Amino acid sequence: MKKAFTLLFTLLFLSILGFVCIKLLENRAINSINIKNQYLYIQASNHLEFLNEYIKTLKDIKEDTKIEILDDKFIIEAYINKNKADIFVKAKEYNIRVYKTLILLHQEP
Repeated sequence: MKKAFTLLFTLLFLSILGFVCIKLLENRAINSINIKNQYLYIQASNHLEFLNEYIKTLKDIKEDTKIEILDDKFIIEAYINKNKADIFVKAKEYNIRVYKTLILLHQEP
C-alpha cells in the first residue's frame, strides 16, 4: 500500500510540474510574439511618418497620384487626391497596419 501512495504522489507531482512548465513556456512565447509585434508597429509608424513628411515637401502634386515604396517587410502606399492624402503601411507577414489621412493645404506663391 505504501508503494501505491508513493507512485500516486510521484505521478501527481510530475503532472503538476509538467503543467507549470508548459504554462511558463507559453508565457515566454507570448511575450516574444508581443515584443515582435511592438517592434513592427514602431517600424511601421516610422515609415508612416517618413512618408507623411515626404508628401508635405511635394510642391507639384497631380490629382489622383499613387506613391508606393518598395520594402522587404512592409507595403507602403499613399493615395493623393486634390485636398487629402491617405497613407497606408501594412506588414507583409504579420497583422500590423497603420493608416493616416493627411489634409493638404496648397499654398499659393
